[in-house]
Amino acid sequence: MAWPWDKIERVVKIKNYSGANDEWSELKAAVAASSPQALALEAERAALTWEFLVGFAEKKAMYRNQIINTIAALQASPAWCDAYRAMPELHGRVASLHADLQQAFGASLLAGLHADLRQAFAAGERGPPPPAPAAAPAGAPARATAIMWPDWAAIEAVVDLDGFAGANDAFGVLREAVTSARPAEIDAQRAHATLSWKFLIGFCAKKPLYKSQVQQVVQALLDVPSFEAALADNPELINKAEASLPEEVLETLGLSGGGGGAAASTSPRQDTIPQVPTGTLPASHVLPPAASEDSEYHRRRPPADSARDAAPSRATAASSAPSSSSPLVRKYLPFLQRASEIEAGNPVVAHYCRVHAVEQLVLAKVRGETDSESYALLMRTLEEAEGKKSSLGIESAAGREQMQDFAHSVFDNAVFADRASGGPAGVPADSQLYMAGLFLETLAQFHGGTLPPELAQVSDYCRQRAHYLRDCSRSGAAPTPANPPRLPP
Repeated sequence: MAWPWDKIERVVKIKNYSGANDEWSELKAAVAASSPQALALEAERAALTWEFLVGFAEKKAMYRNQIINTIAALQASPAWCDAYRAMPELHGRVASLHADLQQAFGASLLAGLHADLRQAFAAGERGPPPPAPAAAPAGAPARATAIMWPDWAAIEAVVDLDGFAGANDAFGVLREAVTSARPAEIDAQRAHATLSWKFLIGFCAKKPLYKSQVQQVVQALLDVPSFEAALADNPELINKAEASLPEEVLETLGLSGGGGGAAASTSPRQDTIPQVPTGTLPASHVLPPAASEDSEYHRRRPPADSARDAAPSRATAASSAPSSSSPLVRKYLPFLQRASEIEAGNPVVAHYCRVHAVEQLVLAKVRGETDSESYALLMRTLEEAEGKKSSLGIESAAGREQMQDFAHSVFDNAVFADRASGGPAGVPADSQLYMAGLFLETLAQFHGGTLPPELAQVSDYCRQRAHYLRDCSRSGAAPTPANPPRLPP
């Protein structure tokens, strides 16, 4: 099978992904026909191919599942995965694609990673276990009403007779069914997938005032692989859609108007990623302001023990205080700052601070909270953690024990400082408690990404006590005696 390198290079050069269906078909066929050994021989074109795949995915949402299959085939070659990992500029663009594509491209980063990083990344991709569904009352039906699918013979008659002008009721039934059904229930109607697309395209072309409702149906159908494939594999339908549908519907389909005219600027199926307002973060996770505003958290480093390693200097904090517009970056940057500060004296703890940030950022991506800035931070941190672990030479069990001992020691020192109303070399108790809460939180990576309740209680206490002591210092009030919970054995 010949590789279409000249054609792919031309598409990438002029960024004409909207008109690249033929090039995509040739590339897909070449990848499918190649063994891992054959792929390795073409690795010098890997960067070009990844650029094409990301650009094509941004413009052609309907090919999502085919692109995912091609990515999976390319991952059989470590050289191809290495090439993708070396392209951080693509990683930020991938963050705006559909979640399935993000996961597929993200898997390319796993090749050759150390075991604990693979586990952290995989745990994040899986996400926390879903809560058990509430039990339905005895004898209650699974649904209030059954899905009422349209009379497919009547739909076919509308299509054959071009009777879309009088098909409002038929469209209403189809829309109600599709938007009420689960993906598996839609898939059960896959024998009517092509007919459904013919009807929707014809109806919307005749009734553009219904375009918003048609978009709802299209979005639901594109999430079902059998329906997505029925459209993607039918050039006649695609051409008809491009020639007749309103721009908004074409954007939802991932097509360009006018039979190959100007493409939409972004992929229609790039699911909107919500920005999490800072005010919605739990109190225990709100970060302190920059050093210039909240100097109690940024005193000079003490001379000895784990408190020395945990407390940042004023200069370090002032230069690296969170100032990002991304809530996730602001939330997890302190862990990376602590990693940088203590790396010279305790590289193992620094490593596990980075692994914790990786895992939590991936979990955030699974929840749909990721923005492009936090996704880029995830990719950079993943690469840095992998690169620096090579020089540590530790086993996972030993590393876990060292991280736990360090976090417990920081907590013990903080509690002692709180009770003694002052820490070593002037490091205040509130600063030590804040750091203890951070380091205890990193232990979540050893518990599936979520702290067990006993540890979470201690970490939350540290954060809350730190803020309380800071408020007392500002107001001049005498704090109540410390009453910390006990660390679990």
